Amino acid sequence: ALARALAATEMTPADLDHLAVTTVTGYCTPGLDLLLANRLGMRKDLARAHFNNVGCHAAIPLLQVAADHVRAHPGRRSAALAVEI
Repeated sequence: ALARALAATEMTPADLDHLAVTTVTGYCTPGLDLLLANRLGMRKDLARAHFNNVGCHAAIPLLQVAADHVRAHPGRRSAALAVEI
């Protein structure tokens, strides 16, 4: 879904500077943020935030972290992904 959303905006996963991810249905090590970054070919200097097992209310801090990142770093791009696996 993330790759399709980026493609719809003519971006690639490597264009992202920041990735914020939340899930409540799975514990994985390494975290889902790192697994996705590697699978999608994101840059090694990608900033990441991962909220695991926080529950449904994690969407609010997830969006806040993504918004804070782009506010603090004008011109950079962030994606927020809430997924149940």
